[in-house]
Amino acid sequence: MSSQREQSNQRGFTLLELLVVCAIAVPILGSVFATNMLVRGEVESGDTSASVAESCRTAGQRVSLYARSGLLSTCAVRATQDDVNAATAAQALNPSVVVPSIGDWIAPPVGAERTTFRFQAADGVLSMNAAALTPAREFQFVIDDNETANGIDDDGDGMIDEGKLELRINTSQLELIATGVELCRFSLTGRVLSVRLQCARRDHQGHVYRAVVTHSIYMRNS
Repeated sequence: MSSQREQSNQRGFTLLELLVVCAIAVPILGSVFATNMLVRGEVESGDTSASVAESCRTAGQRVSLYARSGLLSTCAVRATQDDVNAATAAQALNPSVVVPSIGDWIAPPVGAERTTFRFQAADGVLSMNAAALTPAREFQFVIDDNETANGIDDDGDGMIDEGKLELRINTSQLELIATGVELCRFSLTGRVLSVRLQCARRDHQGHVYRAVVTHSIYMRNS
């Protein structure tokens, strides 16, 4: 009798018992796996969203840091076709008006948005003396090689017309301000320089997250 009891205790699961266990365990394990994937996705989503927002905010702050000491009288933007057309119409009324070529540096039209912005600032040696100026500083948005400015995702990465924002000093020295920039616009009204940035980033699941910031900077009169 004792031998039979020991054999009974050592017996493994029957096929029926295994099927019952599997029927119960598999849905539970599937639910745990699905929950784990959902949590991981939410964490990655939150991390990517926060990251792009921080990157965009930091880029705007860096632009502000450089431009804050800029002298208003030195501000300039690249002429566009709209600027050429406006100057041509003005010249018909006033022959002394100079018509620029596309790409020439001109005084910023009031409130008009441009993708480049150039200025000079006090050199910092004598902070109140704007007569001693830095070399020209130029913010420029450079679109990626595989993108064109057409409002379409040309390279299929989920981002539209993306590129990078650079600071060029004295036509030669480059400093990278931000990457993954979908939109960069500068506009000047009075002393106020408005900078509008939109940045984007894609997570491992292919979801694209965007952030937009606008900074207002008072340029110096003297």
